[in-house]
Amino acid sequence: MHSLSVRPHQILHAQVAGDELERIRRANGDRLEAKQVVVEARPPGAPLHDMFTWDDSEAAEQFRLREARTLIRSVRILVGGSKSEPAYVNVKIEDAQYYQSTRVAIRNKDEWQSALRGVQANVAAAQQGVVDLLGMVTNPRKQERLKNARRAIRAAGTAVGHIAA
Repeated sequence: MHSLSVRPHQILHAQVAGDELERIRRANGDRLEAKQVVVEARPPGAPLHDMFTWDDSEAAEQFRLREARTLIRSVRILVGGSKSEPAYVNVKIEDAQYYQSTRVAIRNKDEWQSALRGVQANVAAAQQGVVDLLGMVTNPRKQERLKNARRAIRAAGTAVGHIAA
């Protein structure tokens, strides 16, 4: 049995979620839009209802936290002309998760390792995205391009793994 967990303590059977999302997509001209998913999930008995935060103050605070994370990730430091680097890196050590100055993190072994794990997770997500598309595409030219992308992403993952070692 596959399940989906979006919020702590809220679990929904993946088939139920998939069926409901597909129903919403079909009902809206074969387009699935987040706004329509929220509209459909709003009634208390709706299949997706419990996957959302309906307390407006709590939802607003969560949204502000997401905006803060986006802001932190978007800040870059200009280095020599047109080159830039991230000002902050996300760090997770044991139960603590925070952002650290990138320049500080590269000098701290635990924060550096955490930053590299984040990069490895991003590479793995990119690889999975390519693999997912490769399994669906039937056009030989697109398949070949996706295979090239998969090889390049694997090489990137290997390179990052060597840095972490």
